[in-house]
Amino acid sequence: MIEIADKIYAATGLTLGAEAAAKIGQMIQVENEKLRAKADSIYSERNRLAVAFARMALAAGFKAGTGVDPDETKWPVVYVETPNGQVSWHIASHDADILSGLPVYEGQWDGTYRARKADWCVWDQNESLQVVARAALGEKE
Repeated sequence: MIEIADKIYAATGLTLGAEAAAKIGQMIQVENEKLRAKADSIYSERNRLAVAFARMALAAGFKAGTGVDPDETKWPVVYVETPNGQVSWHIASHDADILSGLPVYEGQWDGTYRARKADWCVWDQNESLQVVARAALGEKE
């Protein structure tokens, strides 16, 4: 806890004894654990939304499924082909059960990373309805 006391002194000029530094360190650990749990909860919700999106895309006749990132093998990936290109999400291994029933993605990652613009989810609704109608009739594009 001397390290915490040194950091507090460097930031504020306050001198703390070992007992006070230990108490502050414990408080920081408790807050970090709360923040980590909240972040995990938010990511789990995001994961469920990504999987729901993939299921809806499949139902609408789009290509979607799960794959493996060779650089992050412990994190399954959900892929969806949209009219504006591919989107994908890494799913934490503790949420892997939500992937049940999704097919294996038959494509590859297109290399797009966070630089993708937010307009990936905006496309011509008429075109999408035509794709859904063709899929419902068993027609291919």
